[in-house]
Amino acid sequence: VDWQRKMTCGPAVRDTSLGSAAIELSVLMACFNAQEFLQSAVQSALSQSDIDLEVLIIDDHSTDNSLALAHRMASRDPRIHVLQTPSNLGPGGARNVGIKAMRGEWYCMLDCDDALDPDRSRTLIDQANAVGADMIADDLLVFGEQNHEHRHLGSDPLSPPRLISLDDYFEATQMYGPKPNLGFLKPLIRRKALEKGRHRYREDLRIGEDDELVIQLLLAGRFYWLTSDALSRYRKHEGSISPRLSVDHSARMLAS
Repeated sequence: VDWQRKMTCGPAVRDTSLGSAAIELSVLMACFNAQEFLQSAVQSALSQSDIDLEVLIIDDHSTDNSLALAHRMASRDPRIHVLQTPSNLGPGGARNVGIKAMRGEWYCMLDCDDALDPDRSRTLIDQANAVGADMIADDLLVFGEQNHEHRHLGSDPLSPPRLISLDDYFEATQMYGPKPNLGFLKPLIRRKALEKGRHRYREDLRIGEDDELVIQLLLAGRFYWLTSDALSRYRKHEGSISPRLSVDHSARMLAS
């Protein structure tokens, strides 16, 4: 990507062709048996300040009361929409269903056990527009069971704010490597960067599917900016998927 050109061309102009009814942000939540934390995660999305948004909850055939809870929340707030996958597709497949239905200019992925600070979306979108970024991520505040709250990247030598190149990304996403893994970050992505279906999640990956999508976009020359903010909250608990890596998950990630 000719990122130097983008850095000197000035702030991006927000598209106002849809008038005041335009939706700036779509928050997508792939939901499978998430009733314990779902309500607090949805509330953090709805609490985003100074932004027009929609929240799409995509139920992936939960076996608990997640779907009923999602419908109850949607009945109380018109910004919430509930979808369901045709069968259990995993997080990537559920998010693909949401991406097809989303209307926002920006895509935000939110796990059902995580949360967003109220200023997160407005802050990141304004920074992305200022530098012309297609993707923008902040650091994570890690919290949860037996974990003192701390920043995921910590004193990472990448020293944000800065551009993340493809080389940077591969160097800093080694599984169990010496550096904080950039693959855990949750970037906002411009809807236009997803190119009408060209870039989607790999549904055969149940872990690392969001990491692989970022790699797709970097290979396509998309401009990825990392801020110095930490406005996303990443919950660690017994039910978390990411810390548990099976042989099958490892094989699929290696193949991709």
